[in-house]
Order: sequence, then C-alpha cells, then structure tokens
Amino acid sequence: MWDMVCPMRLLLGLLMFWGSITAQASELTSTYDIRLDATSYKSRKYDVVTSVTITNHATSAIDELVWLLYPNRYKKKLPNVDDINHHMIYPNGYSKGFLDIVEIEIDHQKVSRDHIQILDEDRFGEVFVKLSLDAPLEVESSVTIRFVSKLKVPKKYGSFGWFRNQLTMSGGWSPVLLAYENGEFRPTYQMPLADWNVQIKVPKPYQVVLPQSLYNEQNQSYVIAQKRQVSLLVGDMKHFETKHEPFDFVIYHHERRDRNINVSFDQLIDNFTTFLHEKNIDRPFNYTLAQAPLREMLVVDGSPVSFYSDRAFKVIKPLHHYHEIPIYKSLFMQLYEDQVSKIESDQDLFWVQEVVAWRLTDELVKSLDIKHRDARQIGFLQMFKFLPLIDRVLYTPQFAFYDVFYNLV
Repeated sequence: MWDMVCPMRLLLGLLMFWGSITAQASELTSTYDIRLDATSYKSRKYDVVTSVTITNHATSAIDELVWLLYPNRYKKKLPNVDDINHHMIYPNGYSKGFLDIVEIEIDHQKVSRDHIQILDEDRFGEVFVKLSLDAPLEVESSVTIRFVSKLKVPKKYGSFGWFRNQLTMSGGWSPVLLAYENGEFRPTYQMPLADWNVQIKVPKPYQVVLPQSLYNEQNQSYVIAQKRQVSLLVGDMKHFETKHEPFDFVIYHHERRDRNINVSFDQLIDNFTTFLHEKNIDRPFNYTLAQAPLREMLVVDGSPVSFYSDRAFKVIKPLHHYHEIPIYKSLFMQLYEDQVSKIESDQDLFWVQEVVAWRLTDELVKSLDIKHRDARQIGFLQMFKFLPLIDRVLYTPQFAFYDVFYNLV
C-alpha cells in the first residue's frame, strides 16, 4: 500500500493503474438469485427467496457455510439506543425487524432447520448462522443453497428501515455468505464480490430506485456483476438528471419544490465535475443518489445507489457547503468502487476505500478555497448552537469523523 501522505498525482496514478489489474480469485465465489415480493408493501413484511450457487476455490473441502442475516440485528432494541438518541433512530418507539428462515434446500433437496446453528448469540444475537452441508463441498465443486425467508423491516430512520412509505435498505436484506480465507469464515471482512440477479415486486405508485441502465422496469428486475452488496430503495419519488459530459447524475428526492433540490445540487455537481476535469479524470460514469430518512449520518454509501439525508440541505444556505462534504466523498466512493474493490483484499477494503475517497474529497475542498473547512471553526455558530439547525451542523457525527480521520492521516 502506498504512503498515506503521497502527492495527489501519485494517488490518481495508482487508481488509474489499478483499472488494468485483475483481482486475485476469492476462495469462494457466489452467484445470487433473489426474489423479493413486496406486493403487500405497507405491511413491511415480505417474502424473500434467495438461491446462491457457491464454488469452492480453496485448497480443501468445506463442510459448512457461514451466513450473515443482517436484519436480525433489529430483533431487539439496539444496545446503543438511549434517551438522548432514541428520537434519531425510532420515530414512534421501538420497532422490530428480522429475517426468519422458513425453508432450506441444498442442491434442490429440502433439509431441516436443524442444519442451521446460531453463532455467538450472546454477542451478536441471531445475525450470524452456520449451515452444515450433508456432504463436503469439494475443491472446484459447486453447491446451490436456497433459502425461503420472511423479511420484516423495522419502522425506523436510517439506511435500513421504513419511514413514511419509503423502504431503505443499504444491503444485507437477504442471507449473505461471509468472506472465506485460509480455512475460516471472516465476519469482520467486507462481503466478498458476487454476481446478483434480483427481482423485486412492488405495487404502483412505488418504484425501485436504481440506475436506469440497470433496471428492467417491465420485469422489475436487475442484474449486477461483481458487487459486494446490493442497496435497495423503494418509494414514490421524483427525480432529475444532470449531464456533465462524460458524467451523468440522477438525483431522487421527495421535495415538494423541485427547484430547491435542483439548485442545491447544481453547484455541488459543478464543483465535483470541475475537479474531475482538472485532474484529467474523464472516464464516463453514472452517479445515482437517493434521498433517505438519515438522522445520525448525512450520507450512507451504497451500491449501486448511495443515500443522502432528507435534512442535508435543511440548513441556512451559507452552511450548505458543510453538508456537501460527505456527498462529495460518496460520489468518489461510487467512482472508484470497482477499481479499489477488485484489487484490495476483503480484509483491507473498507479502510482503503475510505482513505481514497476522503483524500480526494480533501483535495476537492481545498480547491474551493473556503476559509473554514469545518463548520465548527466558525465562531458565530457557537453563539447560536441552541438553535436546532445550527446544532445539527455542529454535532453531526460525520464531521467529527472527518476531523479525526485527517488527524490520523
């Protein structure tokens, strides 16, 4: 890995070089076929059928597979919720979420639920489960696992929940196989690269928010190759498109006045594309951002859609810049996700992506020649921090992370 204080030219050169490198094959490769039936949309309870074909490229046979059932994190009230932050997570009190496995097939043969064992329940609840195979998965052999499950989405703010008829799930809404390395499944690693074939049934007027080039509206389906997670947002939303050749931006939102959100993004997009052109980054790319009910963060990165808070621009205009910073970072994450993801290990991927995206964001913000790059350095704001809008700017967690991160780098 390169020196963290490398010049900008070197960083960009490395990123361009990465595009020509072939990633080392994972020890387990997966192809997902997922069917989510959300026709009973407002019930928040959906049928999910997940078929996963797994091929073993390790050096020995495997007799069990470990899965992430992320929605089970919400089976109980989150441990970090207290009287202070409760209103930022649950709008109407605690709301339960889960992913219950109803039926399991291994190579088209039904097996009992006794094949599943919950791992480390005291620490993680029912988030990690082990599936025992009837016969070992031999080297260079494949197995197909089929789960029939019930997904209940909690009524909550954030990047995984339901709020005001909008379904927001940044990933992990079906069973996902953990990364496998050196004979062990690795729960702390990023999810491994996989191919995804997804069909989602939703009633009108609701729509699945995805890049238009990916989504087959007639079949309500999409296919995505070599991604680690699939973010999903469903709602009755408006959108607008902005083209800055060779870049295309699609922004989804709920704002009553289209002009308000257009104006907010116009300058942001202009700053971003100007920076890319100045750095000779001219590879065609489509960016998709969708408004979501985020309260603790201003932006949550996703693939192929990232989410920005519905409160991102609900501050006085001179302070918009400080909420734009994490949006710039998210755009850089989308731009370089594929290159970084294909060359970095599952173990190191997260922090490398963060370093690349925040370093580029820092260079962009420097180019704007703004006196204060952190809103908390503006003296007059401290005088008015009792006002909710000002308080939101001063104490948003992402700003704290921004400071700490660059102190470390």
